[in-house]
Amino acid sequence: MVGPDMGIGNGAGPLTDADHKNQWTAAILVGGESKRMGRPKQWATIEGKPLVWHVASAVARSALNVEELLVVGTSQFPQEALPSSLAGKCRPVPDRVVGEGPLGGIVSALEACRTPFAVVLACDMPFVSGLLLETLASAVSGPPAHECAIFKLEGVIQTLPAAFASCCVHALEQTLEQRILSLQEAYSKLDTVIQEPPADSEPAMFLRVNTPQDLTVARQIAKRRRPPGAC
Repeated sequence: MVGPDMGIGNGAGPLTDADHKNQWTAAILVGGESKRMGRPKQWATIEGKPLVWHVASAVARSALNVEELLVVGTSQFPQEALPSSLAGKCRPVPDRVVGEGPLGGIVSALEACRTPFAVVLACDMPFVSGLLLETLASAVSGPPAHECAIFKLEGVIQTLPAAFASCCVHALEQTLEQRILSLQEAYSKLDTVIQEPPADSEPAMFLRVNTPQDLTVARQIAKRRRPPGAC
């Protein structure tokens, strides 16, 4: 359900000088039960690296001024599972309440956030790109500024990744108190802008690895992307 206040954007464009000065928190949600995968999916590997490493790599490659990386849904997290440039910035954040789904993870992230803005990613999107994160960041920080930014791909709302002004956490807390767990419904209660992905984006950037079959597809995509001559 898309709220009437959700605006449609055609791409926020590259980051401005002001965007580079803004301080950002990146958060990766790892707290799901992974029932369809049959094991914690953040540790499923592609090209020898866990899914969470690939997602964190998009953060590392982006031009965002990331002050801290939150791994949400756990009280402990091995630093070596992240790119070296982010390992020292990692802080595990337990879910505030188990069973509140991705929205509970987002609220947990925003409650722990120490910066004005945050970008939130799912741990099962190995091909998400730094450019996608930059586009969302530019839409939230403005001008004009918004509380939340998400994408629509081929007419379908993509609830993650998403960028937030951290001050919107209070509205999302109220949404949880009403037992609303749908991300789209929660976003409709914010000043949310819906962005079209950058023109050179690939659909694979939004691939969610939820099942063993999805993992097989992701590994095939990664193999096709491998540079010629690489092992």
